[in-house]
Amino acid sequence: MEKEAEIQEIKEKLLELTRQVERLEKSSKKNIKSETKKEKHNVNEDKKKYIRLLIILIIILFLVDIISVLAYYKPDFSKLIPKINSSNSRNDNGVSKCNDGTIEGECSKVQPYYCYERELLKKAATCGCSKGYKIAFQDCKKI
Repeated sequence: MEKEAEIQEIKEKLLELTRQVERLEKSSKKNIKSETKKEKHNVNEDKKKYIRLLIILIIILFLVDIISVLAYYKPDFSKLIPKINSSNSRNDNGVSKCNDGTIEGECSKVQPYYCYERELLKKAATCGCSKGYKIAFQDCKKI
């Protein structure tokens, strides 16, 4: 009987140990699932960080490209910005004038200058040259 009691005791201990093993397996499975979820979450966060970084780098590259094109071609944006008209660039009738008082679209008293968009430009073919000078394209050369 002693042996049967010992066997019974051993069976109970074995049964208790198998229950403990089952509990440990369940808890480890839960831990593994939660760890894999955390890993997936971390991977997703890393992907989002890299995508943000990639977008920022693309924007920076685009801006550098625009700046380099503008620096290479040096476009004139002055015509896009309206000029502020000073009181001496227009008379009372609203007619534009150049700095020397010449009305826009007419030849200046000082040849070969022509008033165009409130700037004096050399235009000898249109305005002619003073005595002692001859037309050389849009400029005047001394004879």
